[in-house]
Amino acid sequence: MALFKDLVRSVAEAEGISEMTVTGIGQYLRDSGYISKHGRGRAAAQMSTTDAANLLIGVNASNFAKDAVEAVKVFRDLYIRPSTIKCDGVGILNEITAGDIQFGKAIEIVIDAHKLDATGNQNWRSLLPASLLRFEIGFGRPSSSAYIRLSESVPPSPSNPFGWLAWETNLIFAHFWNRKQLWSQGEGRKELTVIGDDTLSAVGKLLTN
Repeated sequence: MALFKDLVRSVAEAEGISEMTVTGIGQYLRDSGYISKHGRGRAAAQMSTTDAANLLIGVNASNFAKDAVEAVKVFRDLYIRPSTIKCDGVGILNEITAGDIQFGKAIEIVIDAHKLDATGNQNWRSLLPASLLRFEIGFGRPSSSAYIRLSESVPPSPSNPFGWLAWETNLIFAHFWNRKQLWSQGEGRKELTVIGDDTLSAVGKLLTN
């Protein structure tokens, strides 16, 4: 059973952020209904995939705790840009880039894919067993955009034509954007926060039943 405090600790440790900071963001989200909140002790709310997705968005898509609620609201509703889609996945991985999927649902699929199966392996690993694969999720500000990527890395080797440079090939890539935002609002200074398998694996393991 994963409680709010467990989810906070897991995200804080994986991302190298203080628990106090993550707790503050989480409290704003709980009070606004974006993270489950009811009961105490054994009756306390168990964290869901949606709760975890919202906390990850709040932590990585806002500069201040008070801005986390608006960040979750905006980022969950980001739409996939069809022209950016690349998908060489199977099973649940195909759902990340399906149709008019929005970012909130897509990040939940990625979290579910990182939960452990009966053998102790992440669900998505049985679909693409290659060892040199990695997920990453990027959160862009202030333009409110995001991306999800699964890439394969080929380390330096005789088969690598550059010899010393690792190759990366996107197996899955999707960019999500805000349809209501004017092009001019995306100009100027930009920030990008990226989380990877360390964070996703920690959260997936925590939420595994």
